[in-house]
Amino acid sequence: MILDPRARAELQRDLTRLADGDREAFEGVFTHLWPVVRSLAARYLPPPDVDDAAQGALLKLFERAGEFDPARDAVAWAIGLAMWEIRTVRRRWWRRRDTGTLDDATELPLHAATPEERAIAADLAAAVDQTLATLRPEDRDALLRYALDERTIGAGFRKRLQRARERMRAAWRLNHE
Repeated sequence: MILDPRARAELQRDLTRLADGDREAFEGVFTHLWPVVRSLAARYLPPPDVDDAAQGALLKLFERAGEFDPARDAVAWAIGLAMWEIRTVRRRWWRRRDTGTLDDATELPLHAATPEERAIAADLAAAVDQTLATLRPEDRDALLRYALDERTIGAGFRKRLQRARERMRAAWRLNHE
């Protein structure tokens, strides 16, 4: 979602007022930023996590409102904070998967509508985990970095990722075809 120039100016004014301690500006900041932050979270997270991440991002923004520099762009500052929160949510989810703390398939953020679809998705997730476990640590690391958008710029990482994908496909075919 993109803010029109008038809304951007209002947000800049309201966030500046909020940074100066004017609590009356809270509603204006929230009104302008909620749709922006929520649509950003929806782009990077599964539906069950979107509202929580957007709310967490706005809470962090309001906690840190006193740090806002009026010379900076309010939208860019808010999006920067929101992206850190989204990244944190994604990392938390991947860490739970990596440590094996997800014992019950119902804890997985699946988007399946029926119990049968949930069971199929849980079986698929288990098969992917099983296949990943057969890969070398550096291949798992490359795939995880790619999944978390932590891509290292350069041909070296792209080549490492390509090889990790090839090994993942080969391991999948060996175990599941």
